Amino acid sequence: RQHTRPRNPRLCAPFSDASWEEGRMGVKSFSLHAPLPSWQRLDVWPFALLHLLNAAVWAWECTLRGKAPPLCAPHLLTMAAVPFLGLLQLVAHLGTYWSVKFKVMCSMRKVTSVSSATDV
Repeated sequence: RQHTRPRNPRLCAPFSDASWEEGRMGVKSFSLHAPLPSWQRLDVWPFALLHLLNAAVWAWECTLRGKAPPLCAPHLLTMAAVPFLGLLQLVAHLGTYWSVKFKVMCSMRKVTSVSSATDV
């Protein structure tokens, strides 16, 4: 079956007529993927653990000072970790929208059957 060039020239602007005629415009490879549960996603669980670790360090610092955690002023490192972790989590979350490869790495698993795949 002969492929015809799309009528809209803007769709093929970066490609020359020669590359279209030689058949180099096709899909080179593909893989089938299914989404991971949210607790297994690489843009969720590491940050949940780091936030819990930061809260545990803050509570441990407060018990060393002999004060209850809500009334204890946190250490500078513990205070700086909250916005830093938030920024890292934001970049990781937005990275799943910016890059298809990063989204697949963070939130998808490869599957072998077409019936179980939700994304190609």
